[in-house]
Amino acid sequence: MHLVTDCLKARICTVRSDSQGGEPSARLPNTLKTTLMSKFLDQVSMCTYSTGQTMVREVLDDWLRFLGGRPNQVIFAVSPRIGTPPVYEELRKQGLIDRILLLECEGRSVLETEPEAVRLIVDATTTEWVLLIKLDTLPYRSGHETWLDDALERVDKYRLFGMTGGFPIADLVPLEDGYSTTQKFSNNFSIFRRSDWLNVIHATIGNGYSQGIAVSVQFQGDNIRYINEYALETYMENTGKRMLVKHDTGDWSVFHVNVWGEALRRVRIPYVKRQGVTRFFNTGKPLGRPIRYPWQEYYGYPRPPFFKLIRIVLGRWRRTLFGLRN
Repeated sequence: MHLVTDCLKARICTVRSDSQGGEPSARLPNTLKTTLMSKFLDQVSMCTYSTGQTMVREVLDDWLRFLGGRPNQVIFAVSPRIGTPPVYEELRKQGLIDRILLLECEGRSVLETEPEAVRLIVDATTTEWVLLIKLDTLPYRSGHETWLDDALERVDKYRLFGMTGGFPIADLVPLEDGYSTTQKFSNNFSIFRRSDWLNVIHATIGNGYSQGIAVSVQFQGDNIRYINEYALETYMENTGKRMLVKHDTGDWSVFHVNVWGEALRRVRIPYVKRQGVTRFFNTGKPLGRPIRYPWQEYYGYPRPPFFKLIRIVLGRWRRTLFGLRN
């Protein structure tokens, strides 16, 4: 068991790690063993903050296949309300997770603990690069075996902060064929250098989440979950730094679908079959569609029945007419 010396250690109840060691490819199950041709993969730690227990194995498997093999580390932060879901310990014993960091909510909501959990897992990594994901974000690729190397080489070439995607991006600036850049950052899917991320967060927020910009009104309650992304986007606006975005295609995409549990299972089936995915692609062109409602932003989000939809649209119209917040 590792002892955590981070400033957040008082809120961590347990940290487990894979004590077996060995080469990453040796710890892969037979279905995921592969020839690791990426020169960057062993320099990457994949991290996530997970609060559920359904579809954890399936989506983790999707991400490992998407990467083309096992990264150097896989670290999960988990915030269980009653015990630890067994699936995490099972995956650790099978070598698919290296470390499980348990973060107590202490009366806070899961959303209130999210920025703290993300900071904890990034700080726990020992590699140059960090891949930050959420398990309600689905990757897909057919081919594109060198996508990771190609992307990180461009990050270095153009001196970008990292790579992101998985959501509709309105500020895309063309870079080269198949790529654009943005000043948006997403905890759902981003790759960055560990040291760069930590430097920005430490400089902007400090050692905890009870000082600096964290005490402003806009980050009260559950809204604090956005504070890390806000800090990074503000840093990029102030410095001119940008993030790489690889354009989505029929054979490569990342979608944040924003559903969990059995709903995630239902959405994943047509996504893998590539049904109806095209209109959600980031292609480097203007979005060409309004983003007013969740079903316009998230692939697979259920569209309400016709009459309920009419009530929603009329309600939004009345709020706009009378100057109320939407």
